[in-house]
Amino acid sequence: MRKQVSVIMFFAIILIGISGMKVMAIEKTKTISIADFTKKLEKVTGIDENSLYRDNEFQNREKDITNGEAALLIDRADESINGNHYKKKVYEQVIKKKRITGLKGIGAKKKDAIYKCFVKGIMPGKSNGAYTQSRNFNANKSLERIEVNGILERLVDKKKRVKLSPDGQVIRTTNLPKNYKNFSYILASFPNSFYEKKTTYERSKWGKKPKEFKDYTRPKNLRKRTFTSYWGIKYKMSEELDKYQDIWCKKVEDNLWLRLSFDYQTVSNRWINELRKTYIIYDDKEMDKDKPKYIRKYASIAKKNKVKLQVQQVVVEPSTMYEDSGFWVRAHVKFKLCSVKEFYSAKSCKQNYMIYGNDIYLQYLRPNKWYEADFDLQLTGNNMEYNGAAFGISDDSLDDSL
Repeated sequence: MRKQVSVIMFFAIILIGISGMKVMAIEKTKTISIADFTKKLEKVTGIDENSLYRDNEFQNREKDITNGEAALLIDRADESINGNHYKKKVYEQVIKKKRITGLKGIGAKKKDAIYKCFVKGIMPGKSNGAYTQSRNFNANKSLERIEVNGILERLVDKKKRVKLSPDGQVIRTTNLPKNYKNFSYILASFPNSFYEKKTTYERSKWGKKPKEFKDYTRPKNLRKRTFTSYWGIKYKMSEELDKYQDIWCKKVEDNLWLRLSFDYQTVSNRWINELRKTYIIYDDKEMDKDKPKYIRKYASIAKKNKVKLQVQQVVVEPSTMYEDSGFWVRAHVKFKLCSVKEFYSAKSCKQNYMIYGNDIYLQYLRPNKWYEADFDLQLTGNNMEYNGAAFGISDDSLDDSL
């Protein structure tokens, strides 16, 4: 009996060992060595693999190639085939707006190659999740073998390359929202629902059929319209957007972040002052006194009600900006009402006691539950320098019934 048990255990150990070896073999095939990668690169491009190496690079070519190392070789191969051509303005936007994550510890030479491979649409990285405006390159992580063929196809065939927006975000051309023609492009990380939400001009009841450029302007055509200042001076809207759109969007982002991170335990004059900066400036002493007065009143009420909000995500997307008696831009938010002494429902019309704003109507908001929604905020300028430079938020309403 003991012998039988010993024999069974012996074979079991052997089987476990064999299984382990198989798992290791399978795991190994998930990656690719530097040598194998360059051989594949040579095969599809005809470029001598040794010409892609510089100085003392890649001494051990049997080790797994990383995403960053692959980008270095791919960029050199592309330059050899197509020359040093890439969209420099998009390249600058990618760096300025931090469109690529996962670059920790990466040197300047390799970073440059990564940026170029991204801008050229050869190596787009992986999504950081829904409603994100950056991609994860995982530069220090081993390149997955399953990705190699796609990278090489995009290298040799420009038609298969991933497309980017002018500000360096990956866009998609399939599974588009119903109203995709209203936008210049559709971002890969944003769901169709983000785009299909109705704009203010689509919700308005017009006495006559509205005319574009006169009554409203869709996001797609915003750059084509004329911008008229307070004094009647006309500017090209494209030039105004180039100068101020990022500033406007940052004001909206700061505004939402501050409002949705209120904490009755830590609120200070700094919070009040920073929030005030995001709103329109009238250059009228009496009118400009009102806004901080309203913010302080809210802070006082919210402190007594022990309101504490936690914000996780605020994403303002410039490509959604449209015109309708001012300029509107869409934002996605995710936050939680962590603490409140007395909760007010949307029907109470008192939710602005919990969240600062002109009109707060959040029918799906619940205490201690994450809340997500998309909102359009308005920006205008009401002072004597009405030319875009002095724009601030004029309508901060949050209404999820629209």
